[in-house]
Amino acid sequence: MKSITMILGSAGILIIISATIRWSIVFFDMSQLVLASMIGVIFMGFAFFYERLTGIYEELKDVKEMKEQIKQEVIKEVAS
Repeated sequence: MKSITMILGSAGILIIISATIRWSIVFFDMSQLVLASMIGVIFMGFAFFYERLTGIYEELKDVKEMKEQIKQEVIKEVAS
C-alpha cells in the first residue's frame, strides 16, 4: 500500500521537476510546462487521497474491533 503512494508521489514530483528543467533549458513552450505540471499534480493528488482513504479505512476497522471488544466485555459483566 505504501509503495503505491510513494511511486505516485515520486512520479508526480519527477514529472514537475523534469518539465521545469526541460522548459528552462531546451524548449520555451509554456503549454508543455503547464500540461506536465498538471499531470504531476494529479499524480501527487492521487497519492495523497489514496493515503488518506487507506488511513480512514484502517481507523474504521480499528473502531469495529473496539466495538466488538466492548460488546464482549459487556456480555461478560452481564453474565457474571
